[in-house]
Amino acid sequence: MDPLSIVGFASSILSVVNIVRKVFFETFKATRFIMKRYGIVGVWIILFGSDSVLRSELQVLASLDEKVASDFKKATQDESNMIAVAGAIVAQIAITALSLVDLSQTHWSARGLFTFSLVSSIIAVYYASRQHRIMGRCLNARQVKAWIENNDDLRPFAVLVLLFGDERSSQLPRLKKPAASSILTISAPIMLLSTSLNCFLGGFGVYLGLTWTKELDEDANSSDSRNVFLTYIIGLGVCYGIYTFSVLSQGGQRGDELSLEELLCKANEDQPASLLADEPRVSTYAHQPPHSRQTAEHIGMTPLAASDAQSTLIQRLLEAARLRQESAVVDTQLANLLADLAQQVRMDSREGRRRRHGHQSPEGESSSRHGPRSRY
Repeated sequence: MDPLSIVGFASSILSVVNIVRKVFFETFKATRFIMKRYGIVGVWIILFGSDSVLRSELQVLASLDEKVASDFKKATQDESNMIAVAGAIVAQIAITALSLVDLSQTHWSARGLFTFSLVSSIIAVYYASRQHRIMGRCLNARQVKAWIENNDDLRPFAVLVLLFGDERSSQLPRLKKPAASSILTISAPIMLLSTSLNCFLGGFGVYLGLTWTKELDEDANSSDSRNVFLTYIIGLGVCYGIYTFSVLSQGGQRGDELSLEELLCKANEDQPASLLADEPRVSTYAHQPPHSRQTAEHIGMTPLAASDAQSTLIQRLLEAARLRQESAVVDTQLANLLADLAQQVRMDSREGRRRRHGHQSPEGESSSRHGPRSRY
C-alpha cells in the first residue's frame, strides 16, 4: 500500500474511534442523568426507554412556545402511524415464516423466534394505535405537558392516590420532568417493533443454518445451502454495520445542543433552587432536630419530602410577610383616602346647610315686618 492509502485508512480509523468515544461519552452522561433523577426506576428507562424521547420531552417542558408542544404531538402521532404500518407488515411476514418448508425439522428456537416476532409486532401495532389515540385527546399545549409530567388529577388510579393521602406530596414543589411512564409509553412501540424484526432475522438465520448442517433441502447440494447461509450472514452484517455506523455518526454530532441537565434547569426556572441540587438532600434531614424528624415520620412524610416541606414553608412564610407589609401600606393609604373623603363630605354638607339657611332668612324677615296677613 502506498503512504497516501495508509494515511487515509488511519484517518478513517481515528474518525471512527472519535465518533465512538463521543457516543460513549454522551451515553454515559445520559445514563448518569437518568439514574440521578429517576433512581431505581431509571434502570427501566435505560433498558426499555430512549434518551432521545427523554430529550424531546424535556424540550417541550422547557419551551414556552405552544407550537413546540403541538409539533411534539404531531411527530408522536406520525411515528405511531408509521410503526403501526411497519408492525403489520412484520406480523404478516412472521406468519408466513411459520409455514416454511421443513421448519419443524429444525431446532425449536427457529419457530420460537418466529412466534415471538409475531407477538411483538402485534403488540407494537396495538401500542402504536393506543398512543395515537391518547395523544389525540391532548387538545392544547398544557394538556400535552401535563401528560408528559403525568400530573393530571384525572389520571387513572387518582382515587387510590387520594385514599392513601399522597396528595400532600403533590402540593409540594417538585421538578418539572418527564414521567417514566410517558418515556416508556412513547419508546415501547418502536422497541417492540425492533425486537420483532431482530427475532425474525435471528429465527431465519437459525432456519438457514440448520437447513445447511442437517441437509434438509434434498433438492439442493450441501454447498448451495452453505452459500445461501453465508450470503445471509454477510448481507446481514453489512446492513447492520452501515446502519450502526450512520447512527453513531449522527449521534456524535449534537453541536451546540443543550444537555439533559441544562434542559431540566431551563424547565424548572420558576422552582426553588434546592430542587436542582446535585447532592441528595437526605443529609439535610439527618442534621435536623430529632423532634422535627419524628414529626415528619409521624405524618407519613419521607425525609426528602420533609426537607422540601421545611424549605418551602420558610419561603412561603417570607413571601407572606412581604405581602402583608405591602398590604399594610396599601391599607394605610386607603384609610387616609377614606378619612379625606369623609372630611370633604362633612364640609360639603355644612356648606349646603349654610346656603339653605341663607336663602330662607330674607323671607322670614319680610313676613315678620308686615305682620301676619288677615284671613279676610
